[in-house]
Amino acid sequence: MEDIQFLISKWKQILQKLEKNNGKVRQIQIGKKATMQEIEAKEKELGCQLPPSYKYIVHNIGKSLSFYYSFSEDTMIPCEFREIFSGEINWNIDFLQNLNIADDLLEDGEDDGSTLRGKLEFSHSGNGDIYAFDMSVDSAEKPVIYWDHEEDTITYIADSFIDYLLRITELGCIGSEKWQFEYFLSDSGLDTASPAAV
Repeated sequence: MEDIQFLISKWKQILQKLEKNNGKVRQIQIGKKATMQEIEAKEKELGCQLPPSYKYIVHNIGKSLSFYYSFSEDTMIPCEFREIFSGEINWNIDFLQNLNIADDLLEDGEDDGSTLRGKLEFSHSGNGDIYAFDMSVDSAEKPVIYWDHEEDTITYIADSFIDYLLRITELGCIGSEKWQFEYFLSDSGLDTASPAAV
């Protein structure tokens, strides 16, 4: 697994630029690094193996991370990207949860949330949508998906947790809600080489 410490310096650079331009910045908060014993205990609790790149990140960066920024009101944002006024990344190993919402709803005679079966939530956006690993994929690494709670739809984001972090960082850690990053989506997730991304 590659050295990912450079991600922290990239995130700090983004926040410094925003601060210089009167943006609202929340400094990066990084929790203690997870020990292998803590990771194994979490896997036992969840009843599944966590994706290797997620384990690597929480073991080598921190078991939690949070940062947020928003542009100042006088920032000139190109019209086609006007919805991208903030950026955010967060995770917390303590908040990992298997999504059994679909089964609970089925018991009530509803089928909302059926797309959540086999997903493991690791984060959520401000509007209540969910970032999760697709645990149904038959490989050690699990793709990152985004669940829209209003439409009950799944959007493919990246091939793995580290892939997600690299892609979102390359895009300037754009907002965490789908309508903020959908400009850069393709069938293979966040596309950092698309004309819009470039």
